Amino acid sequence: MVERAGREVGLTPAGLGVAGEQTFIAVVVLLMMATPFMVKAGPRVGRVLEASALGKGTFGDESLHANDDGLEDHVIVVGYGPAGRRLIQVLQKAEIPLLLVELNAHSVEEAEAANVPVLYGDAAQVHILEQAGVERARLLVVVINEVSAVKQIVEVAHFLNPTLHIVARARFLSQVKGMEEAGADVVVPEELGASLRISGHALDAYLVPPEKALAWVEAAHGGDAVIETNLRLVQHRRPEVLEKDGVHLRAVTVRQGALAASASLEDLDLTTTSGLVLLCVHRNGKALDPPPADLRLQPGDRLVLGGSTEQFTAAAHLFRKSTQI
Repeated sequence: MVERAGREVGLTPAGLGVAGEQTFIAVVVLLMMATPFMVKAGPRVGRVLEASALGKGTFGDESLHANDDGLEDHVIVVGYGPAGRRLIQVLQKAEIPLLLVELNAHSVEEAEAANVPVLYGDAAQVHILEQAGVERARLLVVVINEVSAVKQIVEVAHFLNPTLHIVARARFLSQVKGMEEAGADVVVPEELGASLRISGHALDAYLVPPEKALAWVEAAHGGDAVIETNLRLVQHRRPEVLEKDGVHLRAVTVRQGALAASASLEDLDLTTTSGLVLLCVHRNGKALDPPPADLRLQPGDRLVLGGSTEQFTAAAHLFRKSTQI
């Protein structure tokens, strides 16, 4: 009937005249013949997909509730290649909470078989990072190979949680600046031994003592002799405020375009507005401890802050760049 109605007003499928009409009729007949078989096979195909990695992905119930267990102050690892696997091994050894985000269905199956908590999806998508609990995470480590995708993930994650510490992988030194401008705190080019340094920075973010970190990283990398020279761990002091349950320590970078970039510490009044405790400010390689109240912050300053996940979330707008995602 559709074909006849179109012909009456001078329209034919794809504008092909008689040939288009014949093709249209042939396709309709084939679909009519296939419909009973498709209806019968539908439930079986659905069960197969549900049992596969795709069924556990962004459209599956498991993915939609990936962060329902209250995960916070955790590491989000993007990528389950060699560097990602070694990092996860180190994090698990240190008993640091983590969640892997992976787009490759085969890698998702491998991660699940290894008892690695995993979320199937594209980490450059806002809803996937939100499912991964990015607003409550302390650290994001991106170790996939595609540079453009890494930069996009960094930009989105930094916007969603500007207090998040972000470690990103790059292929070349020339890509470092662009990654940092996107929001990465640490960019590790492959030329400098990516997996070694990424593991070190991840453990440093959780204040793991250097001797333990070196042992765990060495075990994960097969006793590589260059670990000691490549690993850069900075010891932070542990003030009394951090001894309370649920209080975490983060170093937050002040970036161009953020509200904090043009304000004094007195104006920000972090303790009153969000409950965060400012421990010190790092500027040009020097630590201001304690910093003066009238200190006006500048892009590039690093604020060492103590507080709960909720308090960091409440202060996020102060450190978010004006650029929208």
